[in-house]
Amino acid sequence: MKKAFSTVACMQATVDQVLETGRRYKMEGVEIRLGDRNAVLGVTGPAEVEAVGQKLQAAGMAVTNLGSSICIRGYEETAFAGAAVAIDLAARVRARGIRVFLGNFPEKNRKEGHGIMPGEAVACRDVDYEGTVRMLQRLCMMAQEREVEIWVETHNEFSTGRTLQKLLGDVACGNLRLIWDIMHPVEAGECPEETWGRIKKWVAHVHVKDGFADREGVCQEYEYTRLGEGALPVFGILDLLQREGYQGYVSFEWESPWRDCLKGYPNTLDWVLGQYAAFWKRWEQNPVPGPGACWRETDAPGKHGSAAFFISPKKTMAVIDNRGAFAWAKRYVVCAKVLPGHTYRVSVPYEERGAVGANVVYGVLTLINGQGDAVRRFYLEKVCPGRMELIFSVKEETAAQIELGIKREGRAVWYRPCLQEWDGGEPKKRRMKIAPVCLQVRALSYEDNLKRIERAFDAAASGGADLVAFAETMNTRGVEGLAYEDSFETSDGRFCSLMKKKAREHSCYAFFSFRELDAHGARRNTAMLVDRNGNVAGKYHKTHLTLTEYENGMVPGEGYPVFHTEFGKVGMLVCWDAYFPEPARAMALAGARLLLITTAGNPVHRFIARAKENGVYVVASCPAIDRVCGYASTLVVDPCGNVLADTDKEGESATAEMDPDEKGHIFWLSLGPVDAVPDNVYRHEYRDDLYGKEGYDEGFCFGSTGQ
Repeated sequence: MKKAFSTVACMQATVDQVLETGRRYKMEGVEIRLGDRNAVLGVTGPAEVEAVGQKLQAAGMAVTNLGSSICIRGYEETAFAGAAVAIDLAARVRARGIRVFLGNFPEKNRKEGHGIMPGEAVACRDVDYEGTVRMLQRLCMMAQEREVEIWVETHNEFSTGRTLQKLLGDVACGNLRLIWDIMHPVEAGECPEETWGRIKKWVAHVHVKDGFADREGVCQEYEYTRLGEGALPVFGILDLLQREGYQGYVSFEWESPWRDCLKGYPNTLDWVLGQYAAFWKRWEQNPVPGPGACWRETDAPGKHGSAAFFISPKKTMAVIDNRGAFAWAKRYVVCAKVLPGHTYRVSVPYEERGAVGANVVYGVLTLINGQGDAVRRFYLEKVCPGRMELIFSVKEETAAQIELGIKREGRAVWYRPCLQEWDGGEPKKRRMKIAPVCLQVRALSYEDNLKRIERAFDAAASGGADLVAFAETMNTRGVEGLAYEDSFETSDGRFCSLMKKKAREHSCYAFFSFRELDAHGARRNTAMLVDRNGNVAGKYHKTHLTLTEYENGMVPGEGYPVFHTEFGKVGMLVCWDAYFPEPARAMALAGARLLLITTAGNPVHRFIARAKENGVYVVASCPAIDRVCGYASTLVVDPCGNVLADTDKEGESATAEMDPDEKGHIFWLSLGPVDAVPDNVYRHEYRDDLYGKEGYDEGFCFGSTGQ
């Protein structure tokens, strides 16, 4: 098995650049994508093309094939003419074959709902099958005269082994071969092992890439990612090729020119090949074995119905078929060594079918000390459809146990996990000093009240606060002589402008609420988060209005957004919202690590509960001075329910330092006699099948994730 790469991402590269970069990353072959006017690495003349081939061959870099854009839908003279040119170029540059496509490329714009569902059979729209067979036979005859092969890529209506097996049998030409692009058969619902079993005798070349299924399930095309960040079982496929004795090239095709999801990455040969080389090294050094004898099947005690454990014949998949009634709690367990003081990432591609809830199929990592005792356990996070991962730091432990299971009815398929030392190092520390301010309700003029708020802001920020928070509608609360109609302002009104100004002056965030008259004339109780530059970082409308607010014509919000900040994701609640568990839960499930509460009420026990039941930090600012549960109602609470700071003193702030990445541990929290992280446990044991899927993850959260 040899490494190669496609020049599709860098078609402007010269032959010298291809050679220099390819040698540096130990590539053995190059797949040249034909450019404008069928240019071969920037040259078009016959003599120049031949010189490119000679230079590559002399340097020991094979030209595996030429990547044409020819797409055959039947017997077409225009396609034949284009293929004739490509065959001539391939012969001149000493490439083994030319790549062609068959069928119709998927529509790029699926906004009108015409996408193909994953796994759905793809009809041969406007494809003349018999004409395609005759066309390929004619191309193969012409190519044979130049000692060139025709390579059909698994794509479009001919993505699967099922369709290609019949086609190649009907064409029956020895120089018709296949490029197994590992993405497209999976998009069409065919597992890699089946694809390989059907087409292996024709495979001349393999394209590797990565991606994951459409989150909404309405589009067949995958979203492309960096290698190792998608759901394709690339490690398992490389294992399969190695075990089967495949001697051809495995080529990395980085399709950045027409994949918007890849365009934000560097588009240089050095970066593309560096990514591929690093991924290949991870595969070679991965300490976790693939499915097989080392995967221990584990069943729960007692009679829970029948379930089937089985490893696929080629050992790429480990399956638990748990679809019988009351067939619960089945899992595979596999172990690997880890080093104390090191940080790792474990990632696992998987598939699930028929699971009754989002958390039924799960992965758990257990860290084990030198005495063989389990010390800490974590659920793996479902970071995209079809892939779980976890970044973790080892203390004194020496082994990691990966448990891949299904709790209830359904079917789960697991592929080889990857355990790698995390080259991103320790998670970035984002320590912040937060200062919720206690201002009591006073009978003051509007002017004097704003001055009081400004003084309190200056005092709280003078100690280096990163965020200053105020109680609910403090700009108008208790103000004398202010008519109700005059208590509303726009987001650019006097109070909001003051908060933005103070945030800029102190280079800190500001959190507050006000009565808003929005652009549509609706009256809102609005919480706003302003960043260090005085820009609006997030705005939230109170969803649980009191009856008196409804009676006064206010309009409730309709969602629970979370907002991206330098401290991570943040959610906001206004007073009565915090009396109900669902708003905080929705935001926590959407990824919020910090909940900011601006309130006039003082349910301290609920503030502590919201923190503890979701495993998040809670910051509340309140004008009340009476203590509840022994604590003041202006306070900061950590994810384990500990109050870090509180105050009931006029004009003071409950200043505390915190790091949203420090999640805390609780002993014996569902996962047995071990330390566990609260929010990690709560999110993965949430029964969405009983009380709704809303808020399950960022893709399914209430409302939007930004302003």
